[in-house]
This record gives sequence, structure tokens and C-alpha cells, in this order.
Amino acid sequence: MPIDFSKLNDPVFREQIRKEREEAEEKQAKKDAELQGHLNKCLDAYESLPERERSFILSCRTCISTHRQLSDAQDKWLRDISARLDG
Repeated sequence: MPIDFSKLNDPVFREQIRKEREEAEEKQAKKDAELQGHLNKCLDAYESLPERERSFILSCRTCISTHRQLSDAQDKWLRDISARLDG
């Protein structure tokens, strides 16, 4: 697909793209903060978790601290562990 340079110079188009990028960044920041909260809760209860979950929590901490995305399965498991600690 060729690049339309006239579109890239259009201030209206550039503003639209900027807003979309900022919205996506804000959405990702909220998700990251939510995951960090779940991770912190799991780390607080680290000693009470089974060995397999401890290992998983440490791998999540590594991923999150290096700004890598958790897979959908990892995300779900982290949320499940956190929810179990609540109830």
C-alpha cells in the first residue's frame, strides 16, 4: 500500500491520528495499572501460594517490569489467582 504524503501533511488527519494514539496509550496504561495491582496482590500473598503459582507470579513480574505484554492465558491466570485471594 503506497504512502499518501499529502494526507500525512494534512493537519486534520494528523490531529485525528494523534488523538487515536493517545487514546490507545491511555487504554494500555489503564490495563497495565490494573495488571500491576493484581500482581502486587499476588506478591503480597506470595508465601501462601503453591509453588507453581509462585513461579508463575515471578514470571509475570519479570514480563511486566520489562514492559512485555502478558499473553491472554497469562493475563487470565493472574486475574484468577488475584480473584481467589479476594474471596
